[in-house]
Amino acid sequence: LCLAVLLAACGAKPSPEPFPAPASTASSEIRRLPHPAVEALDTPSPLFRQAPAEQARAQIARMDKASMGLRSWMELAPALERSLAYARSWNPDERAAEHSGIRITWGEVVASLEKLKAILPRLDAQPELLEEGFQWLSVAPEVKFTGYYSPVMQASRTRKPGYEYPIYRLPEELAPDLAWCLPTHSCPEDAFLQVIKPEDPYYSRADIDLDGALKSRNLEMAWLEHPVETYDLMLEGSGILAFDDGTQQAALFAGLNGHSGQSMAGYLIRSGELPRNKASMKGIRQWWDNHPQKRRAFLNASSGYVFFRFGAEHPKGTAGCELTPWVSMAVDPRVLPLGGIVSYALPGQRQGIRRGLGFAHDTGGAIRLRRIDMYTGEGEDAHRQAMTIYNQGQGWLLLAKQ
Repeated sequence: LCLAVLLAACGAKPSPEPFPAPASTASSEIRRLPHPAVEALDTPSPLFRQAPAEQARAQIARMDKASMGLRSWMELAPALERSLAYARSWNPDERAAEHSGIRITWGEVVASLEKLKAILPRLDAQPELLEEGFQWLSVAPEVKFTGYYSPVMQASRTRKPGYEYPIYRLPEELAPDLAWCLPTHSCPEDAFLQVIKPEDPYYSRADIDLDGALKSRNLEMAWLEHPVETYDLMLEGSGILAFDDGTQQAALFAGLNGHSGQSMAGYLIRSGELPRNKASMKGIRQWWDNHPQKRRAFLNASSGYVFFRFGAEHPKGTAGCELTPWVSMAVDPRVLPLGGIVSYALPGQRQGIRRGLGFAHDTGGAIRLRRIDMYTGEGEDAHRQAMTIYNQGQGWLLLAKQ
């Protein structure tokens, strides 16, 4: 979609030179790539410390499944099974994480999940099993918690008045091996276990949204009501499209354009355009509507772009697991292995410390080292909850005792 008519105040710019399209292929076989090796970390200070027994005991005693929306720990079973499926897809002898003088293999991650599965039916009555059966590794010295959610966007499958801002699927030239399945959104889940992005930067956000670089390529997946909604979807990495025909589908992360850049809110705050307390999606949308002459500078500063793919009704994380509120979290997979069991103590702004048990199901470009991004759910209530999470707390990786 070329927004030049609507955004005429931004000024005209020649269309960018086209990127070459991939050679056509009749193959219906995807080249199966091995999992990328998990990077070992060498940090100035340890990321893990062995938690004292009394610390683990105190956390177990105060964990509150009701604060996670659970009536029983058995309700963790679906998320646990999804974690197990992911962890079992790795070679058990390969490194799942290595830092702080500790090497964790995927076999250990699987064994830990299997042990939790075995004790889950007894955990409501015997929470002490978590101390007896697991080694608790504390993320040191503490965790920076943030929150994220799945936005629900009103959308249309075709461009029409009121729905004029597209989100795009992944272009074939960014993933030639997937050219056979991208147009029909039929690629297998494991095709996206590695982040797809070009070695050399692809079209920028301004190229795509202002100059129509992808116009007439038939890459549009859906049309949204406002351009800032497309950026919100990109910021969260996935979301739910509520179509005007009454159907609903998830828009899942598929790949990146290879550009780095500031966040929308960060740029507006640092440039003095918005105060920090106004840099919400509502505030950004109002700024966009009121400053057409500044949009190109805004998009040039936030030049990263996310491409999507259709999923079922609910978003999934990097590990291919359907996300569960207050159970799923995004982590740095070099620190906490994907699929791993994580207990957390998350201070709230309006309530006490939320203490729970969940799984590392997702990753994020800004999630590095001692940061955990907690998934809060879908829609506006989840959005409000996610926006209240910006706290220092505690996190523990649970590994089965040998």
